[in-house]
Amino acid sequence: MNWLIVEVLYAIADFKFSGRDELEKVRKERVEERGGFEKRLILDETDNR
Repeated sequence: MNWLIVEVLYAIADFKFSGRDELEKVRKERVEERGGFEKRLILDETDNR
C-alpha cells in the first residue's frame, strides 16, 4: 500500500470530517447504502436524460 495516499486521506479526514473515526463511519454507511468497491467495477457513463 502506498503510505503517502493513506497520509493524504488522513489529512483530508482531519480537515473535512472530525478525523479518521468519522471518515470510517461515513465510509461504512456509504458501503451499506450503495455497496463498496470490492469488485472494482466503475460506472463509466449513464443514459440519464
